[in-house]
Amino acid sequence: MGETRSAAVKGLRLVFIAQILYVVSVVLVCLTALGPVVTILYVATDVISLALTAVGLSVAMRADSGYRVALFFALSVLVCDILTAITGSWIFLLLRAISLILSYMGMAYVCDTTTRLCKGEREVAKLEESARKLYLGCTAIAVLCQGLSMVTALSDMGGFMNLVSRFLQAVGTIYYIYFLHVGRDKLIR
Repeated sequence: MGETRSAAVKGLRLVFIAQILYVVSVVLVCLTALGPVVTILYVATDVISLALTAVGLSVAMRADSGYRVALFFALSVLVCDILTAITGSWIFLLLRAISLILSYMGMAYVCDTTTRLCKGEREVAKLEESARKLYLGCTAIAVLCQGLSMVTALSDMGGFMNLVSRFLQAVGTIYYIYFLHVGRDKLIR
């Protein structure tokens, strides 16, 4: 395995772990009603996931500049999520929707770059297409849920819509995790 592929493999391993942590944070957000300790765990897991993604992409960007673009999107998501945590009402919902879109863009660049580095692996190319479509669909519905939460008549359902949004992101992320696993394995070979 060449140095370029080695950097990509190391970076994607960290992104893989970060995405698993993200799914854990989604489970924790559903349990925040159990108390402040769970809320702190959720926030910590989410921030660690975003930071680990950034570290993984900074390692992988030695392999290809596409990972550098994905890193830009990951850092943008981190900034949006920090701003989301300190704002309220409709600004929270707007920033959350922006964060979802930026997250999709970062995922798309990781998928595209990994597929390009796998050079002709049909399995990876098919999996990339499926992962991107599923993640895009989940993101679109999640953004719609955030938008519906802004409608005054539906504002009482805001918490529920936020949970639906996070659940859908987790579904897309699980398939993305599978793509990262397969893509990383193909790069190792």
